[in-house]
Amino acid sequence: MDSFAAARFLGRVALATVVAGGLAACGSGDDRPAAGSASEPATAASSPATGPPTSPSTSAPALGCLPGGRSLPGAHGTNATVTGRGATAVVFVNTADGTACDWADYAKTLVEDGTTVVAYDYATPDGPLADRQRELRGVVAGARAQGADRVVVIGGSRGGCLGLIEAASSADIDAVGVLSCAKVWNRGDPTALAGYLPKVRQPVLSVVAAQDPDVPESEVRADAAALPRASVLVVPGSEHGVPLLTQPRVTAQLTALVRGS
Repeated sequence: MDSFAAARFLGRVALATVVAGGLAACGSGDDRPAAGSASEPATAASSPATGPPTSPSTSAPALGCLPGGRSLPGAHGTNATVTGRGATAVVFVNTADGTACDWADYAKTLVEDGTTVVAYDYATPDGPLADRQRELRGVVAGARAQGADRVVVIGGSRGGCLGLIEAASSADIDAVGVLSCAKVWNRGDPTALAGYLPKVRQPVLSVVAAQDPDVPESEVRADAAALPRASVLVVPGSEHGVPLLTQPRVTAQLTALVRGS
């Protein structure tokens, strides 16, 4: 074999060796993507659960909007939060479309003043009035269980109406602050307040904005005339419910009610 033929023969052998080695490498081992690669399918642990949904917890967490808030025990399952410690407790009852957090700014002021504050959300703002009364009654009882020897209920709109209605039959409520409520429990369920008002022996402060489109001042004054111990505060503007707390006159008089002065 001449030198040219020998070289050509050796080249073919080398090429065959390279190809065979490459095929062996492609056919050996696991050809699936490595764990953690982008094309790896989701594992069973990360796939959606296929069983029935779990029931929600019956003990709702304390509201983060109230510093130092803790769940109120003994409130009959109501989502209630208590913060602060004092001999007087204020129970806030929110408007139909509001939440317990609406009271946060004023609540902080009361806590700094040495008052216990309890805020809760309705199970539903609608439904039978008796259900809302049971909720408020449970929250007031929970406030008493915290050691409060005086409980003041402050409510916005229908929350204020609810405070009046419950005060008519509850010796556990010592005073009521009402923001924008008169004549009926709420406009969707026009249960008249007239039958309850003469039975409310506690001090009541009723606040209304002069241009409130939903609650006329004349109705507020008529209700106050039927309450044995009521005072009326009319402020300028058209705010309804909790927004009235932005006016210093309102918070000053509510705080005086809380203090019993």
